[in-house]
Amino acid sequence: MKQPTIDAGEAAAALATVDQARTRSTQFFGYARSGGIVIAWGLVWLTANVATHIDWVTGQYCWAIGIASAILWTWHRSRGGPRNWRMPGLVVLVFVYLLVSEAMIGGVNARLHNAMTSMLVASIYVGLGFWAGIRFVVLGLAVMAAILLGWFVFPAWLYLWLGLGGGGALIITGLWLRRA
Repeated sequence: MKQPTIDAGEAAAALATVDQARTRSTQFFGYARSGGIVIAWGLVWLTANVATHIDWVTGQYCWAIGIASAILWTWHRSRGGPRNWRMPGLVVLVFVYLLVSEAMIGGVNARLHNAMTSMLVASIYVGLGFWAGIRFVVLGLAVMAAILLGWFVFPAWLYLWLGLGGGGALIITGLWLRRA
């Protein structure tokens, strides 16, 4: 009985197919692991912005408690490997930047500061999507669209819009990621 043989081109094509399957599997596994984290941040965004719309002081407490909780949740969900310090590290870096910018800008324009912070976060999701996959790009662009719509179309309702539009986009995308 003769052994089947394949030529170099067929072997290269088979290896490329295996590599493509590995890449897609890794991407979908990352999506599924990230879904819960994105949902947690969406809940913070939703509750803190809606609370800020209703009562400024209560909103600030919601932000402080929500951010601390979401950082802990992000850290907890991303443990388990040598590379997993990067995402929580990025989250901490962004919040250090935001605290420093808040100290520099002060209370000059809280609405502007919230909108610009939200745009920064949306931009980070787009950038993350360049490595992690298209779903994060879609998320970032959807959140950017919600922010811009709220800023230009619903300025009197900006916090409410950021909560419902931005937080809602994060929650819906988190569910989409979990189903990957």
